[in-house]
Amino acid sequence: MQIMQKSANWFRETIAWTKGAEPVAQPDRTTYGRVLIKMLYVMKLTCAMLLAFVIQVHASSSKAQSVTLVGQNLSLKNVFAVIEKQTGYVVFGKKELLQETLPVTVSVSGMPLTDFMKMVMKGQPLDYYLDAQTIIISAKTPAAGKASDALAGDADTTTMVQGKIINEKGDPVIGASVFLLSTHQVATTNEAGFFLFRSVPRGTYTLSVTHVSYQPQKQTLVVNSRQPIITSVVMRAGKIELQAVSISTGYQTIGKESTTGSYGVITAKELKENPSLNLLEKMNGLVPGMRVDPRNNSVQIRTFNSLTPDVTANAPLIVIDGFPALQNNLVSNPGTLLSRTSSPDKTNAILNTFNPDDIESITVLKDAAAASIWGSQAANGVIVIETKKGHRGQQPSLTASAALSVSAPPNLNQMKVMNSAEYIDMEKDLFDKGFFQDPNSYWRQPPTSEAVQLMFDAQDGKITAAQRDQELARLGAVNNKKQLTDNLLRNAVTQQYNLSVSGGGVNSNYYVSGHYAKDNPIYKYNDAQSYGLTANLNNTFLHDRVTLSTGIDYTYNNSLLNSMPQTLLTPGMQGIRPYETLFDANGQPTTKYLAFSQPVVDSFSRLGFLPWSFTPMDEINSTYTTYKTNTTRIIAGLHGIVTNWLSLDVKGSLSKYNTFMNYLQGENSYTIKDLLNTGTYNDNGKLIFGVPRGDILKTSNTISDDYSLRFQLNINKHFGEDHAFSFLAGNEFRQNRVQGYLDTYYGYDKDASNSVVVNPTTPYKTYLGTTTTLGSTDNYINQSIIRYLSYFGNATYSYKNKYFISGSARFDDYTQVGLERRKRAKPFWSGGVKWEVLKEDFMKKVTFLDQLSVRATLGTGGRVPVGGQLNSLYQYGGIDQITGLPYGSITTPGDLDLGWETTRTLNFGLDAALLHNRLRVSFDIYDKKTTDLIITASVDPTYGWTSLSYNSGNMTGHGYEGSISGDIVRNRNWTATTTFNLAYTKTEVTDSRYAPNDLTFVPGSPHILKGYPVDNLFAYRWAGLSNKGQPQIYDATGKIIPDGGTINFADLKYMGRTTPAFYGGFSQTVRYKSLQLRAMITYSLGYKIFYDPINVNNLPFNNSASGFLSDSKALVNRWRKPGDEANTNIPSLLDLTVNGKSDFAYADINVLSGSNIRLTQLALSYSFPERILKSTNVIKAMSLGMAASNLGLIWKANHAGVDPDYIFTGNYSSMKPTPNFNFNVNITL
Repeated sequence: MQIMQKSANWFRETIAWTKGAEPVAQPDRTTYGRVLIKMLYVMKLTCAMLLAFVIQVHASSSKAQSVTLVGQNLSLKNVFAVIEKQTGYVVFGKKELLQETLPVTVSVSGMPLTDFMKMVMKGQPLDYYLDAQTIIISAKTPAAGKASDALAGDADTTTMVQGKIINEKGDPVIGASVFLLSTHQVATTNEAGFFLFRSVPRGTYTLSVTHVSYQPQKQTLVVNSRQPIITSVVMRAGKIELQAVSISTGYQTIGKESTTGSYGVITAKELKENPSLNLLEKMNGLVPGMRVDPRNNSVQIRTFNSLTPDVTANAPLIVIDGFPALQNNLVSNPGTLLSRTSSPDKTNAILNTFNPDDIESITVLKDAAAASIWGSQAANGVIVIETKKGHRGQQPSLTASAALSVSAPPNLNQMKVMNSAEYIDMEKDLFDKGFFQDPNSYWRQPPTSEAVQLMFDAQDGKITAAQRDQELARLGAVNNKKQLTDNLLRNAVTQQYNLSVSGGGVNSNYYVSGHYAKDNPIYKYNDAQSYGLTANLNNTFLHDRVTLSTGIDYTYNNSLLNSMPQTLLTPGMQGIRPYETLFDANGQPTTKYLAFSQPVVDSFSRLGFLPWSFTPMDEINSTYTTYKTNTTRIIAGLHGIVTNWLSLDVKGSLSKYNTFMNYLQGENSYTIKDLLNTGTYNDNGKLIFGVPRGDILKTSNTISDDYSLRFQLNINKHFGEDHAFSFLAGNEFRQNRVQGYLDTYYGYDKDASNSVVVNPTTPYKTYLGTTTTLGSTDNYINQSIIRYLSYFGNATYSYKNKYFISGSARFDDYTQVGLERRKRAKPFWSGGVKWEVLKEDFMKKVTFLDQLSVRATLGTGGRVPVGGQLNSLYQYGGIDQITGLPYGSITTPGDLDLGWETTRTLNFGLDAALLHNRLRVSFDIYDKKTTDLIITASVDPTYGWTSLSYNSGNMTGHGYEGSISGDIVRNRNWTATTTFNLAYTKTEVTDSRYAPNDLTFVPGSPHILKGYPVDNLFAYRWAGLSNKGQPQIYDATGKIIPDGGTINFADLKYMGRTTPAFYGGFSQTVRYKSLQLRAMITYSLGYKIFYDPINVNNLPFNNSASGFLSDSKALVNRWRKPGDEANTNIPSLLDLTVNGKSDFAYADINVLSGSNIRLTQLALSYSFPERILKSTNVIKAMSLGMAASNLGLIWKANHAGVDPDYIFTGNYSSMKPTPNFNFNVNITL
């Protein structure tokens, strides 16, 4: 009876009943334990949520087409409720039909549905028939001369027309437009393919059905009584059978056929075909005009819109489920240093900002017509992500997936570096030239390497030359690569697990998922983990006129970060030289000395100082960073249908992003020992400590929140068969707030969680007797709040589904204190047209074409000003000792005229399909003009500052992009699909104030120059080495410029661009039955790179050397004696100046072509056939997959053996990654 009671309000006016989804309590997130506890917590919570949804929608996990029921005098309403409950069928009809039905008494168990229906409908005044998962009921044909008033409407003149639209396979056609010609009645089919006209007068009508994926169909209907008419229409595929591709702009979802703008869509199926765990790798190469760089976690759409090729300034806007994302990046890649309000430096730990398995589609909005409705940041394009929602009428579907990714660390033996003997030879060369100072000559002289110390010992007569050579030979034979690999590196292993359930009833749908991921990168003592929950619920009320949508997403990331493994493998003071080891022959950790020699350190230790030494393995365990983030996103909305052409939306979004970073430096770490020892003063045998003993903890916390509220009106109106008009308008309120602070705790005891209070401005004595202070730049709060008020609108008109006109407008206002509204508020707009050429009469005889359309758009987009300051910034300097008054200075002047940066875009596009849709082509060409860019220009220094940032810069950009996709083979057992896309981009600075005349600068990075692209690259003209081995460069006339001489702009050589002019992807997919093989290739062409073969930043200069120097293999061929300049370009280390290092590093001989073609992935997958899975009665779908990525170059233009994406800079972290192998399994129940 409980079921009966819950089904009391079961019968709706046109569609049957089902119980709605109940709200889910937000998970408790107050405690975080160990990894295992977190995994169990997430899985238990997820399973509980999944179980709740399954129970509330269906009493069991599977449905059988049979009925079990015992009861007396049951109403037919309650009987139908039980049928739907037990079978999953939907009852379709008019609720008034049940008013005259008779009660039934039944006692059956497992009776087939067809027999059960015959039994309960016997003697009832109703007819019925079963169609797919639907039971359609109607009144029985009345006796002659009698009338039935079972149906609403005019009792004498009208009746109801209802029906179902299906395709040739029997599947419902969703979203078909059904016209009752000669009337104004129009209907749209629902998720089950049904439509309904409630009141149709008597007469003869033509029923016209259209859908973009099918040929139009017409059917004659005769209405001559009040008897309801039930019909069905079969839609047949047209010449071009389009997939159901929808474009989501974040404000509306529209069919691709009616859009005038330039879009790219990545479906869930395409994401699934790429088993990579990195979302950017999944997106790479799929959309023409979108350049993805997984290594640097960046995305660029079309050309730059900034005067500098900066990733952040040109980043597109990220929109999730209709609202801007709080974190405008797709992948989080945390690192090891502390930062106030942003992620720290990078490691190899990859944590997706959100779970890729939850994504239904990714839409890339590229031109103004597509993106201008977003206003702020739309000039850089928009990436709209829609998460999965579940489907109405779908039985519960439980999906579980697991993925494992493994890759080896790059081989240290493959680094292009010197071996121990070669490095010692370089040190001997420097020793002979007097680059090192003898540590024994003065107690404050820094220590040298073991090899150099042997040379000093021999020079001082402590050992013989033979003994020196013998020891140097022993050191020269050392190979520490295995020891470094075993103790610092490991195989990278990433695990990811997902569990989700989705489904729905007639008036609800749901999708709930949980995920857990763990990443162990190649560096030991580092790891990252992530878990999260997602729930999307939709419920309809009031006869489908009101829809309530809610979405909740929570993600927690936790990373342990340790930079010491990278530091030890990198040239520098703490780096490990080729002959140095981590453990000695007895297995004990080795120790080296950085500030003082060992005898001096021992003397300090006897006085009570901490050991002033560096032990690598101890250092690893003494310094680390923990990085934790919590991300919560809640979206809710109400959609109300006023009429069949008018609806209203109210939606809101609340997002929170919290970051907690702790950087702990233990007392045993070298940095802290050096700080404590430096602040220790020996006062007649008594040590006075200026810095508290203990650890130092630095914390950095960022709290961000963002809320949006949107009101929107929607119109979708058809005027007969020829005219259609859609319109939306609304306004939006948004606030974004970020608050960050940093604290430092001295004398920190992690066991007791306490510290010592210090005054960082109080001077203390050092070991030398001088005074210093700790100094402090923390213990203050950074806060920023920006509020937006926006009005927006979009309209599209189509005539005969052949001609389309669209327009959009948005007015954005944002808060800036002191700025007039007329200067801070900005309107953006766009307009577009589209012509379906193939639908013209003159194209009817063109049989090889299946689609041909052309489009054009023009519009503007903008970006909130960044880089400039509205208000002047004042820096407090302290208290004047004479006046006793505070003093300070204005560090950055304000600009009250600060405003938006604006980009105007003109776009032309063409879309075509031919040969029965086997070949599909899309092409776009565009032109951009960006004005009012914020620039920093020099001003008269008598104003009190030397430069000022304001709106003034101008630039242009243009490009083209295209995609061609073809089904080479397409039959039941075999398919072979090839896709190729190409993009070309170019920018040019047009601001005349940046004319290059008489301009001087150091090359190596792009500079703002009129007439050149923003990603320009210049180099010195290489003139070879002098007879002393020093770098030389030419001026414009071919004369050698002396070291330190003036270099004019004309003396530089333009080499090209630093980013690819051409880029794109190529994929080949081959399927044989259930086995599929996919290859993905990406390419980048037409750009240059600087390659420094000797890592000049770690070379000695001014005849002085210390620490682990550059060990580049190229230094073996360095200049050593006069005459060598004829055979080498590697300079001598003697007398090498700062200018000399720059002359070599930025010479044109070190500029290489970056053009390359790369095999990014090979993937093999197998989907178990349905006939095999049916025997289990449980598994609906199952697939296995494996993939290999990072497979290297297929071709490169340069002959120097340099991979343009992984330029070796002498650091281990710059080596190209080894192949990655991924294994995954996916099961749906």
